[in-house]
Amino acid sequence: MSAVIEARPIHPTREGRRRWTTTAAAALIGLAALVAGLLVAAPANAALPVPKEQIIQRILDETNAIRASVGAAPLVLNSSINVVAENWSRQQAAAGVMSHNPNYASQIPGGWRAAGENVAYGYRYTEVTTAWRNSPGHYKNMVGDYTDIGIGVAEAADGSLYYTQNFAKYPGTVVYPVDDRLKSYWDAKGGASGVVGRATGSPVTVANGWYQAFAGGHIFVGPPGTFFVANNGYLAAYVNAGGPGGSLGWPSGEQTCTTEYRCAQSFTGATISTSPSFGTRYIWSGLRDYWLASGGIGGSLGPAAGDQGYAQGPAGAGWYQAFQGGYVVLSAAGGTQFLPYSTVLSFWLASGGGASGLGWPTGGYSCGGSGCAQQFSGGVIASSVYGAQLISGGFVSEWANRGGINGALGAPVSGLRGSAAPNLGWAQGFAGGTLTVSSASGARIVPWGPGQQIWSAAGEQNGFGWPSTDRTCASGVCQQGFGSAIIFESKNGAFATYGGIAAIWRQQGGMTTLGAPVGGTRYSTDNGGGFAQHFDGGIITHSNAGGPQYTPYGAIVGAWYKYGAEATWMGWPAGPQTCDTNRNCTQKFQNATARSDANGGVAFTRS
Repeated sequence: MSAVIEARPIHPTREGRRRWTTTAAAALIGLAALVAGLLVAAPANAALPVPKEQIIQRILDETNAIRASVGAAPLVLNSSINVVAENWSRQQAAAGVMSHNPNYASQIPGGWRAAGENVAYGYRYTEVTTAWRNSPGHYKNMVGDYTDIGIGVAEAADGSLYYTQNFAKYPGTVVYPVDDRLKSYWDAKGGASGVVGRATGSPVTVANGWYQAFAGGHIFVGPPGTFFVANNGYLAAYVNAGGPGGSLGWPSGEQTCTTEYRCAQSFTGATISTSPSFGTRYIWSGLRDYWLASGGIGGSLGPAAGDQGYAQGPAGAGWYQAFQGGYVVLSAAGGTQFLPYSTVLSFWLASGGGASGLGWPTGGYSCGGSGCAQQFSGGVIASSVYGAQLISGGFVSEWANRGGINGALGAPVSGLRGSAAPNLGWAQGFAGGTLTVSSASGARIVPWGPGQQIWSAAGEQNGFGWPSTDRTCASGVCQQGFGSAIIFESKNGAFATYGGIAAIWRQQGGMTTLGAPVGGTRYSTDNGGGFAQHFDGGIITHSNAGGPQYTPYGAIVGAWYKYGAEATWMGWPAGPQTCDTNRNCTQKFQNATARSDANGGVAFTRS
C-alpha cells in the first residue's frame, strides 16, 4: 500500500462564474503548474486512533499554522463545505481508490471566487498535513487566497485513511447576518470568534422549525429548543440521517464530551455516540432512557459499542445494544435490563440471545460468594470458576427457594442431567452440592463431601437411588437417606448402610440404639454367603440363610468372632439375641445355639 496526495485548484473568471474542464487531458494541461503528486511508502493499519473530530481539528490547526507562517489569514471551518469533503472521503474509502471529486465546485455553497481541493490516502493523521506542506501544489492551496475550508476523513476496509481538503474564497461583501432570534444564543457561544463562528448562510425553514448555517456547524430551532450541531462529524451524521425530518428528529441537547474523547448529542429520536474505539453509533429512544439514567456518555455504560439489534423468539420481541460497559436489553418479557460483560452474557449470546429458548433477561445481574447469576425467560444463567451453566425448569424455583446465588447451593458447576424410569429424576451440580428432583422423593440436596463421594461411587441413582431425605447432623454424626441406603459421616469415617442391614438398623432404633457404622459392609461367601457391618452399638448381618439380624456387642458376638465368625461350623446369626433378668442370653445361629451367662461364659451347641 502507498501513501498518495494530489492537489487540484480552480480559478474561475473575474465575474465569479465557475468554469473548469472535466476531461482529464484538458485538466492536466490547464493545471499543470498547480498539480502535484507524491508517492511514499504508507504505514500499515492507519486506523482512527482518536475521534474523527479530533483529526479534523488537528488538520485545521496545522493548516492555519502554516498560513500564519506566511502572513495569511486563518481559514474558517465551513460546515457546508465540511459535508462535501466528508462525503468525498467516504466515497474514496468505499471505492478503495484515491481520486478528485469532479463535482465539488458545484457542491460547495455558491458565491465563491476561487476553490481548490487536496486529497491524500495512506498517511497517519499526524503526517498528512506535513506531506501536503512538502508538496508545492498542495502547499499553494494551503496558503492560497481562500477564506473557508472543509475537511473530510474516512477509513477504508483495509484500515487506510482517505483525506479531503476543500478550499473556497468568499468575498468580504458576502455577509450573512445572524438571525435576531439566535443572536443571544450565538453571543453566548462566543459569537464569530467562538465555536459556532460566523454565519455562512441564511435561515432555512424545515419541518416544524428552522436552522441557520455557521462556519462551525448549524444552529437548529425546533420544538425541543435551540441547539448547536457542530461540524466535527455530528453534523454530517445528522444530515446523512435526514436532519430534522429524518429518524433522529430535532436536536434536544448540546454535545457533551469526556476527557477520553467520548462524545454524545441527543436528538428527539436518538442520541449520537462517538468514541475512538467504537466510532459513530445511534442510541435509540427505548434503550437511551436507561443509558441516560446511568450517566450517559460519562456514566458506567460509556459510549455505544455497536448498533441496536432486534430479535424475535419464543419469549417475544426485544431490542439490545452493546456499550463499553455491557449490554442493555429492552423486551416485553423483562422490561429494560443490563447485562455486564461476563461469562453469563457470553453464554446467552452463544445460545442465540433473545431469539433462543433462553429468551430475554427478566432480572438483574447479581453475584454471591460462589459466582454470579441472571434470570432469563427460559431459566437462570449462572457462572462460577467452572464457567457458565443454565438452571432451567423446576430447578429454578428450588434453587431460588434455597437462597439462589447467595444460598446453600450457590452457582451451578455442571449442567442438568436426567435419568429415565424406573429411576426417574434429574440432577445438577452446584457449588454447595448436587440438587436432585425425583418422582419418588421430590427435591433434595446431596452436599459435597465424603457422603456424596460414596453415593457417586455407587452409581448415584443407579446405585443407591435418589436421596429420600435431606442430610441431617446431630451429636457429631451426619446421615442422609437414599432409596436403598443410608450414608453416614462421623468420627469413624463415611460409610454406607444398605439393603436388609439398613432395614434392621431402622427397626432396632437407628441412631438411638446402634449409632453410626464404624466400618463398611463386608461380604463373605462362607455358609451360603452374606453381609456384615459393625456399628457403634453392635453388628448387623444379612445372610442368605438367616436373613438380617442384629447382634449387640457382648460375650456371644465376641466369642463368635474369636472362633472365626461365619467361617466356622456355627455359620451366620439366624435369630435375635434374647436375655433374661439374670443376664443369661441366648442367640440362634445357622448351625448352632449360643448361650452366655452373667459371668461372660459362652457355650455353642450344635443344632
